[in-house]
Amino acid sequence: MKELEFDTVVYGTGITASLIAASLTRNGFRVLQVDFHSSYGGDYRTFTFKQIISEQDVVKLPEDSQGISEEGEQSPASQQLVDQLGKNNPLYEHKVFYQVSPFSDNVDSTHESLLRESSRYAIDLWPKFIYSKSAAVELFLRSSSDTYLRFCSNSGPILIGREGEPELNEVCNSKGSIFRSKYLEPMEKRILMKFINELSDLVNTKVFSSDSLKRVDFEVDSQGSRFQGLEEDGTELWVDFLRRKNFTEKMIELTSHGICLGGNEYKEWTKTDGLKRLLKYVESIGVFGDLGGCLLYTLYGTSDIVHALCRLSAVHGCTFMLNTFVESVHTNEGKVSGITLSNSIFVKTKMLISEYLIPGHFVEHAQVLEHLHVISFVTKTPLFEGPNIAVLVPRSENDEPIHVIQTDLDSGTAPKGAYVLHLMTVDKAPPSHLTSFNDTTGVAARLIDAYKSLPVEIESTALALYTTHKLGDARDKIAQIDAHQGFLGEKDKETNDTDKVGFIQIPPPKGRPAVLLLEEVSLAHYICARLLGKEVNNLDLYDRIDLDKFLDFEKAEEEVESSPFDKLDEIIEKFSS
Repeated sequence: MKELEFDTVVYGTGITASLIAASLTRNGFRVLQVDFHSSYGGDYRTFTFKQIISEQDVVKLPEDSQGISEEGEQSPASQQLVDQLGKNNPLYEHKVFYQVSPFSDNVDSTHESLLRESSRYAIDLWPKFIYSKSAAVELFLRSSSDTYLRFCSNSGPILIGREGEPELNEVCNSKGSIFRSKYLEPMEKRILMKFINELSDLVNTKVFSSDSLKRVDFEVDSQGSRFQGLEEDGTELWVDFLRRKNFTEKMIELTSHGICLGGNEYKEWTKTDGLKRLLKYVESIGVFGDLGGCLLYTLYGTSDIVHALCRLSAVHGCTFMLNTFVESVHTNEGKVSGITLSNSIFVKTKMLISEYLIPGHFVEHAQVLEHLHVISFVTKTPLFEGPNIAVLVPRSENDEPIHVIQTDLDSGTAPKGAYVLHLMTVDKAPPSHLTSFNDTTGVAARLIDAYKSLPVEIESTALALYTTHKLGDARDKIAQIDAHQGFLGEKDKETNDTDKVGFIQIPPPKGRPAVLLLEEVSLAHYICARLLGKEVNNLDLYDRIDLDKFLDFEKAEEEVESSPFDKLDEIIEKFSS
């Protein structure tokens, strides 16, 4: 059996895992990154149509729902994985279901068209937007991964509507948009304008003084906080604070769901929680364009973030193995000493960081609190111009809002005249059972009903794709992570600490909000800092203080002359000065 040796093995190529691998590699550690999938990204993979029909965990739903087996039709690669691992293996829990032309009979011609233009599609399993001013943007700049990335801004203000209704309205992001709004009554407009003026005075900014919103400067106090004055009465609930400002329930929904992109958890926010989210939205508006957008989307799909990080890791010596899973973990006195891979390679290592559960080893599951349910549709009908987000306020107060993400030619994810619509929501319910997209139950049925209520041509839907993602809470594994404080700093000596077993399970994200890249950066920073023995505090996802310490990257001394992310440094400097 061939034998290799690495300081750390990272099992998985999701965003958090790839951030960890890149950071450790840049810090001089020998890292092996392994994934049993045939492509990079894990939950954040992006597919062409040809990849959809060949990927190992993708299941095709037959066009005729009569007499369908429970499992549906599996690709050869998928069946091979089942043969290798067994259907009850945790590695095979995550399935993706798809159906061509789910709401019409044009199956053959649609299939041919999708195949012909396969390479022009980039369909995310979990699409992510990034705040224009955020830790993620800073990280891409400092790590030189911006060399491999290009972004587009969302086409304008976020949109809001109600579940089951076709009308979508702009979320108010300026005085002008407040007065133009058809979503608010005249009295509500006056209340909102008064609130915004008070907020502008509180944070010493004239952010809503004009429609442009292209420059936002917050005063920073001597302790480095942008939010001076916000901590007063910080224990007051967000909803109580808004009601004290005479907000109606519709205004609370607009602010909490549409601007702050919160779910029903906003009812538990403190005043400070809500204001920080509101200000994160405000400070990102118009940074990269004049359309009032506050978000960035990765050209060619979310998995390009992973590709950029993996390229960066490879440049600094990281080794990658796809189509490979961890077959067994070897321990010595309860501590990791090595792993055996499915390709019959033994890897000597004392540190294993895993996104996936490893059957028979370290089986303490990270708590799964909820699931993110995602259905993606390829259609010929756009909901709005360019890539953007719409929030559908739920009909029931017990349901979470539905987020609708549209990507298109401008984002490099669909050919001209085609659009990808992702509908997603968080729910405690497990993955829905599907035999056909015309025969669904549970959360999937709710998402499909919401899709059919939107102003789209249902019959023109060329493809439907359904998947789920486990959601949890990083605090569920904090004790395990904290136990490895300084573990990699001890690479040249043995430790007798029985809690330092050499295994960290990356907990699933909380998914609040599910549409933004926030938690992944924070969690990767926390894990790396602990492993390297550096001081770390719980990070506020909406605060930009000390962004230079998010991960242990240093900007390369030699700049790439023709960066594909043109003039990004100049733009950041211009709007941050």
